[in-house]
Amino acid sequence: MPSTPWDVSSWRECITLFTEEPVWLKGENLEWVMRRGVCEWLDWPLPAA
Repeated sequence: MPSTPWDVSSWRECITLFTEEPVWLKGENLEWVMRRGVCEWLDWPLPAA
């Protein structure tokens, strides 16, 4: 079975992939992907930034 980046990467490297690498995911869009979308879906209050 072919390996994927998820198979050999640490948790921190996976988070960095979404928070620091893509130039197309910034600002409010990044906030939605990394915390706001999940908080709203679960009806949780947003944590203090």
